[in-house]
Amino acid sequence: MASMNVTSMVSLSTPAEERHIKVMRSAANSLTDDRESVRAYICEEEPDAVFADLTVTKARQMDVSDRIMQRFSDDMPDYETQTLWFPKRSKQSCLNNYLPTTSVDAGQDFARKIAFTVLLLARSVKITSVGTFWA
Repeated sequence: MASMNVTSMVSLSTPAEERHIKVMRSAANSLTDDRESVRAYICEEEPDAVFADLTVTKARQMDVSDRIMQRFSDDMPDYETQTLWFPKRSKQSCLNNYLPTTSVDAGQDFARKIAFTVLLLARSVKITSVGTFWA
C-alpha cells in the first residue's frame, strides 16, 4: 500500500528532554504504517521543540493531520503548539550530490539542517502552528 511522509514539530513550554523524545517516538509508532520509518529527535536550533519523522498510509492530508495532531497533543507533556508538514521524498534527490560522505552522522546532521531551514521558511510565510503545510 502507498505511504506518505509526515514530519511533526511539537513546541514545548520547557526545553526538550529525552522523555519528550520517548513520548514522541511512542506516539509516532502508534500512527505509522512502518515502524522503521519513525525517527524522533531534538534539533539544536530549536531546543524547545521535539520532532518526529514517520510514514502513514496514503490518505487525504486533512484526515491524517487531524489524527496525528490529536495524538501528539494528547500524549506530550509540556505541549504548546504543533506544526505538521508532508515532505515529498523523491527516489533520487538532487541533494544526494551535496551530502557529506564521511559518516552517517554527517548525513543525518545535514538532513536536520535542511528540515530546520524548511521550518524557518514555513514560519516566515506565517503558517500557523495549528495549521498544516502541504508540500
